[in-house]
Amino acid sequence: MTPTVVCFHHAGGSAAAYRDWGSEHDLRIHAVCLPGRDGRRNEPSPTSMDSLVEQLDDELGELLATEHVLFGHSMGGTIAYELGVGGGGPHPPVGRGVVVGGGDTPPLDPPGVTQPQNTPGDIAR
Repeated sequence: MTPTVVCFHHAGGSAAAYRDWGSEHDLRIHAVCLPGRDGRRNEPSPTSMDSLVEQLDDELGELLATEHVLFGHSMGGTIAYELGVGGGGPHPPVGRGVVVGGGDTPPLDPPGVTQPQNTPGDIAR
């Protein structure tokens, strides 16, 4: 089964940015409309990334319990990363990956993850 690509738009954008992706690329697309934008413009905007990720984890629960890939551009990339890596929530981890476009790389040492310390000699081997 083809995983659903869950798309998060950039800060000034909207879910409409992904409107044609499914037909153009033969993908199953779920474009997320964020609170305070478009059809959700009367909803209060989240006050922090943590509260937004928690809200989206609740709202997308059934979808996140199926095979999916998270994609986000710019701010949407941060949302996708936080939802995919930090969200956790009650849903099983069935995501196939997180794709970030137009954003900074995530931290190499996420909280709670210890990376092995290699010396230059270890790396050269």
